[in-house]
Order: sequence, then C-alpha cells, then structure tokens
Amino acid sequence: SIGANAALSAAAVALSGGAASSFWPLFLLPVFTACLHLEARHVTGAWAAATAFLAYFYLDGFWEGRRWDLCEFLIKAGVLAFAAAVAARLSFKERALRVAESQARARVETLARSLERRTAADLLELRRQSLNTLVPGIVHALQNPLAVVLGSVELLIREAPEGSTSSRDLER
Repeated sequence: SIGANAALSAAAVALSGGAASSFWPLFLLPVFTACLHLEARHVTGAWAAATAFLAYFYLDGFWEGRRWDLCEFLIKAGVLAFAAAVAARLSFKERALRVAESQARARVETLARSLERRTAADLLELRRQSLNTLVPGIVHALQNPLAVVLGSVELLIREAPEGSTSSRDLER
C-alpha cells in the first residue's frame, strides 16, 4: 500500500510537471499511511522512500549544480520530515489511547460480570436468610392457636367415655 501510494504520487508529479509540479505534497500519502498502520522505524522508511521518489525529479538540477533546485528539494524534504514527525506522534498517541481504552473497557466488563454474579449470589443469600427468619415466625404464629386446639382436644379425650366413636375421632 505504501509503495503503491509512493509510485502513484510519483506518477502524478511526473505527469504534472516534475520538479515544478504543485502535486509534490502527494508524497505525504505513503508517509501518513505508514503513520497510521506501522511502527516508527517503518514511518522513517516510508519518509525516506517518499524523499527518494521526490529526489528523482531534482536529479538533473543536482548534476547541473543548480543550487535553487537543491534548496527547493531540501525544503520539500524538510516539510515531508516535519509532517511525518507530527503525524507519527499523533498517530502513535492515538493508538496508545485506543489500546488503553480497550483495556479499560475489558476491565469494566469483567467488573460488571463479577458484580452481576455477586449480586445474584447476594440475592440468593438474602432469600435464604429471609426464609431462615421468616419460617420460625410463621411456625410460632401457627403454634399458639394449635396449642390451644390441642389442649382443648386433650381435655375432651379425658372426659369422653373410652372406646366411643367420639374418643377415637378426638384421638385422630
């Protein structure tokens, strides 16, 4: 992708006037592509390649000793270098922030799952505790009237004649 960008940029510059072309900033494309996707050493390589493609258009001026061509080339190469440094710094900072955000999001999701599990376990424990406190209260509430009924039945059994049907019903 970077080589294709550099070649297409060189073709556009060549077709639009060579060293005098206004399209020389197209050489920033491979540099910016490298900044977005590659490591710092590759960005330097992309800048060097773009600068080499740009230098091709100034070879005649270099050989003929035209100092203005050399100055113009150095200015353009400096602009490419400065743009590469700024773009790389911003791009690497952006990537680091994206990685940090991704890691933070993963930690939050892990904590959320942990909290959901803990909440479910806490709810289950609350249900158990409420049953443990609720059931004895219900039993106590039932035992009071039941004790009265059982006491009354015992008194009736003592007064009923032995072997009678009412005595058997009361025992049951």
